[in-house]
Amino acid sequence: VFTGFAAVSVLYFMSVLANCLANAVLTAGMMQAIPEGRRGTILGIVSAASTGAQAVSVLLYGFMGEVLSLSIIYGLCNLLALIPMTIQCKNPDIYKLITEN
Repeated sequence: VFTGFAAVSVLYFMSVLANCLANAVLTAGMMQAIPEGRRGTILGIVSAASTGAQAVSVLLYGFMGEVLSLSIIYGLCNLLALIPMTIQCKNPDIYKLITEN
């Protein structure tokens, strides 16, 4: 069974890589979709929401880390992260926005 430090390291690398790829594509698409005069406001709100969500995530990881092993938590959270990523990638409006010149 793939456990311990190696499992956590591999899962963490995979999640960071997927996060980087998704953010690059979605941020570029979002910049095209937001009117130029409102970009600062909207991106500020998105940034604030992301920062708040990180704090909640750290808190939840801490509580779950007391009950489960880290490799199980990383595996479950990576699988959960695939759900919104899949929905976003299959959404025709987002696909059109990203592939449009």
